Formats: sequence, C-alpha cells, structure tokens
Amino acid sequence: MKKSILTFPNKARIQEEAASWLARMQGDPLRDEERERLEAWLRSSKQHREIFAQLAHLWNDMACMTVLGELFPLPGKCEAQVRGPDRHRHWFGATVASVALVATLLVGAVSYTFLRNSELTSHTEPVELVYQTRTGQLSDVTLKDGSTVTLNTRSHMRVRFDEHRRSIYLVAGEAHFEVAKDRERPFVVYAGKGQVRAVGTAFNVRLHGDRVGVLVSEGTVEVVTNNTASTTMQEENPGPQTLTLKEGGSASFAGAIDDTSYLPREKLEQRLAWRKGKWMFEGETLAEVIREVNRYTDTKIEIVDPGIAELRIGGYFDIGEIDGLMNVLQAGFGVQVDRTGDNRIQLSGLVTTVH
Repeated sequence: MKKSILTFPNKARIQEEAASWLARMQGDPLRDEERERLEAWLRSSKQHREIFAQLAHLWNDMACMTVLGELFPLPGKCEAQVRGPDRHRHWFGATVASVALVATLLVGAVSYTFLRNSELTSHTEPVELVYQTRTGQLSDVTLKDGSTVTLNTRSHMRVRFDEHRRSIYLVAGEAHFEVAKDRERPFVVYAGKGQVRAVGTAFNVRLHGDRVGVLVSEGTVEVVTNNTASTTMQEENPGPQTLTLKEGGSASFAGAIDDTSYLPREKLEQRLAWRKGKWMFEGETLAEVIREVNRYTDTKIEIVDPGIAELRIGGYFDIGEIDGLMNVLQAGFGVQVDRTGDNRIQLSGLVTTVH
C-alpha cells in the first residue's frame, strides 16, 4: 500500500506571509520601508497578490484592500478552493470579531488546520496544526522541528509548539514518532489520561477508547498518567504514576498503568509492521486478526461462527488487501467466506472437503 507523504506546501507559506502582513496593518500605518517591502512581495508573484486579496476580503479589512487596489486590480470574487481526493472544499474562514484566521487544507490523504491571531509575525509558528487520516490511509508527516510522525488509519492528531515545549495531542487512532533532539523543548504526546515524554527517541502510541498503548522502538521515554483528559489542551497536570520505558518496552493504561512488558526485536517489528503498510500475524486468533483488519476497511467483517474465533492465524499481508486475506483464510485455513450485498463479509465454520 502506497503511503502519501505530507509536507507543508508553498501555498501554506504564502498564506502565513500574507496573514502576517494583514496583522501588521491592523495597527499603525506601515512605514515607508515596510510598504516598499510589501509592494515588492506582492509584485514578485501573482499567487502572492491573489492570496493577499483573498485574506483581506475575508478579513473584511478595507485598509488592506485599498493598499492592494493601489498596486493591482483585485479579483472580482475572493474565494479559494483546494482539490481534495474526492471533492473540492473551501479552505478559508475568518472570525472578524476575534481577528482570528482559520484555514483548513486537504493534501492527499491528510488534512490539517492552523490558527493564527492578530499578534502573529512572519517569524511565529502556527498556534495549532491538525492532521487526520481516513479509513485505510497511512501518512508520513514532517514537523517543523524535523521530527517525523507516521499516522495510521483513522487517526487524528493536533500539534502545538511553543518556545518551551513541543506538544502533540493524539485524539484518535495511532501514531509512530521519531523525535528530533531538542533538550530545551521536551516532546510530549498527550493521549487519553496520560502523556509520553521524550527528547530524542522513537516510539508508538495507540489510542483505543480510553485505553492507551505505548511501545518504544528506540531510546527511552517517560510515561506519566493522570486523571484528566489530556487531549483537551488543558494545562499540564502531572499524573500520580510515572514509568520509564526503554527500547522494546510496552505499556498500556486507562487511568493507571496496568500492563508492562519488554518485547524481543522480532515481536517489536511485527507490532510496527503497519508503518510499512503490512499486516504481520504470527499465531494471533482469528478474532484478533479480524479486529485489527476492521480498523482499515469500511467493509464490515464478522465472525458469525464462534467456533472459529480461536483459530490461530499466521501470514504476511499488504494492508488493505482484503480479498487476498479472505482468499488465504478460505484456501489455507478452511474458513467459509460469504460476501453479502450490504458491504459485509461473514466468516463461518470450517469448510470440509468430501472425497
């Protein structure tokens, strides 16, 4: 399965520059040298002018529109769309009362959002970024600090960096983090009722309901649990329990940490095979296999015969290749596979061969 890779497009950078100019113009009039720089920036690219006009129009700022109008004719209608995988969507909205700008872009399999306020400058970072994947999609994300994140199917992650901390909020799904070293700014992943802290390391976090699983693939992390939902972006609330995990370490928690272990290298690779677009099963029950596979497909796969739920399954499959998996179950494990007309697959009793 081919993964889409998200990087920040040039248009996003132009948006930030345009929004920065608009924010500057909310206060005192531009000095001559600032006006000259703005004029040079606008003249350097048609896209600069179009995006500036769009934001000025949405921001309802007549001063900005006047400056632009003195330099270039404005488009008759300031509306922008970005082509998504399935349809066109608007990518800008504005709240004039709070002078806040909210933009949403769809790039391939991932959507992200950033918020800027009237205090932004060309050197500030977005207040918040949001990344999402849909069913069956995997995406690689490169963050501003050089850290990389691989998002699994049906995942939702919010990112907030400031001068003191790099904060990640895993709202749903699963993500693997490879953290760029920065001892001045800890890298903290909030999930469920806990958090995972790292400086320069690699680890996996999976959120299932209110339960969080952590797996360390490199280096060391500190797992801290607490009694409040971390994804609400409240102030840090250190939890009552702390655990240090090294490479191969695995832990899970809902409120308190209740399951820890260390995995051998081969088991660790199996657990993280999803990053390469693979399912690896080595003796899991059929019930466990189907539960995992259902995360990646809109087709509902059901075991209708409890007698086969404990059947042990082994194999190496491409994520999303449901037909291939079903063929192996039927031919190699004797499972009856029935496809219904309502986007369902039902698995029942072992097929017996009559000679």
